[in-house]
Amino acid sequence: MAWIRGAICAENTIDSVKKQTLKLFGEILTQNNLCENDIEAVFFTVTKDIDVCYPAKFIREAYVNLANVAFMCAQEMDVVGSLPKCIRICVSTTSEFIQQNVKHCYLDGAEILRPDLRK
Repeated sequence: MAWIRGAICAENTIDSVKKQTLKLFGEILTQNNLCENDIEAVFFTVTKDIDVCYPAKFIREAYVNLANVAFMCAQEMDVVGSLPKCIRICVSTTSEFIQQNVKHCYLDGAEILRPDLRK
């Protein structure tokens, strides 16, 4: 099993959360050559300033083959000076993926969370 992490910034609107969540999830799938059968669970956190909707809703609507995958949304810890308006994701994959080979994805302002991953 491998865990793939990522983050993206969004405005606190339904359209922005939807667009950015789908963009991040799609990038994780693409960068890691994942298909829907490779996914066991998806965990989301959002900062306290994103409160208009659950990001998992949009993944479930867009990827109907993920009906049996566990989704969980939670609020990220509110740490002074942390990145605002941020959606974080952690995807649990099947045992066929090796942790050292995964590509974590940080997009649209969230790159500062993982400067070590910059190209």
